Amino acid sequence: MLENLIPYLFIGAYLLSTLIIEIIGYRSQKNTPEDYFLADRKSVP
Repeated sequence: MLENLIPYLFIGAYLLSTLIIEIIGYRSQKNTPEDYFLADRKSVP
């Protein structure tokens, strides 16, 4: 019975880790129009 459950545990762990990485990346990014148009580079006068 446990042998049939192991692949599902690995798939669940993979999906959970992917979700955690996406949440961390989403929270750490800044979304401003200037960042979008400059591709996150600094504008030089």
